[in-house]
Amino acid sequence: MKYALITDTHFGARNDSLIFANFFRRFYEEVFFPTLVERKVDGVIHLGDIVDRRKFINYKTLNTMREIFLGPLNELKIPTSIIIGNHDIYFKNTLEVNAVRELMDGYDYLSYYEEPSVVKLGNTEALILPWICEDNHEKSMSMLEKSRCPVVFGHLHLNGIEHTKGSISTDGFSPSLFKAYRKVFSGHFHHRSITGNIHYLGNPYEMTWADYNDQRGFHIFDTETLDTEFIPNPFSMFHKIYYDDSEGQEPEQDLSRYKDCYVKIIIKNKTNQYMFEALMDGLIKVGVGNISIVDNLFDIEDLGEDLESIEDVEDTMSVIRNCVDSLQITNKGELNKLMQDLYNEALTVETV
Repeated sequence: MKYALITDTHFGARNDSLIFANFFRRFYEEVFFPTLVERKVDGVIHLGDIVDRRKFINYKTLNTMREIFLGPLNELKIPTSIIIGNHDIYFKNTLEVNAVRELMDGYDYLSYYEEPSVVKLGNTEALILPWICEDNHEKSMSMLEKSRCPVVFGHLHLNGIEHTKGSISTDGFSPSLFKAYRKVFSGHFHHRSITGNIHYLGNPYEMTWADYNDQRGFHIFDTETLDTEFIPNPFSMFHKIYYDDSEGQEPEQDLSRYKDCYVKIIIKNKTNQYMFEALMDGLIKVGVGNISIVDNLFDIEDLGEDLESIEDVEDTMSVIRNCVDSLQITNKGELNKLMQDLYNEALTVETV
């Protein structure tokens, strides 16, 4: 049997931004559901964080989620199981009140897991682990120790894992808890990675600048082989334009791909104000979602021609980490995590 694995859909992300909602819609309508139909999948497993906000949901977001995700699953009669993630719960110490139970009861082909459980997928048994908190910690640890399933599906916070590109988680449970399992598939961290038997699947689409140039998508899981096939999402929300008119370089002519996208213009050399304004006018004309400009923040000559170095210098988290690493303190890991959390939270705040 084959199951589609998707996680961290975060409906309502970026303060219920309509631009991001339409970006999500394109993925589901042009990638996700066409693939499910073509591959004739037997079911869908959602590994947590179906919604973005823990406390409430916007009516328009709820309508969009039903229209582009829950509704099509029901119409196609695809059995869907949702594992409760940390963004789906109201209280931090229990999963008793969660978005899936309150909003999604009534769908004929939808079930959800708010307790650790063992399920049968074809000829394979799998241990399901929702978000581990105070209320279910003892049961989760007991089932982890006693289960003889070859596979785990969960929404896990583990240490030593790259949670965003270039940033390693310094807290959470030890991956060694899962050493007896052949494969562990998890949501929660949005960066797709494999560490030993731990497979973080990554979320299906870009949501912040931290996701730039970090391939997103979903997976098809084979219950017989326990192998997964990655299905990439070809659409990007975040783009960078390196602007340099010093050698007569012509600006990009067709800007249509930037419609409703976030664009960062990194200025290497700007000597022709008319050409630069033409670029800006062109972006506005096609309906760019957001424009930011990086101008004269560093001496480009010192970096040579290595564009990867440019990426490192202008990336905000890289600057923050370098500052923390230069401090004469002992708890750099904790401070880096705090700064990462604050930065990620800031990225989700829309300016009015």
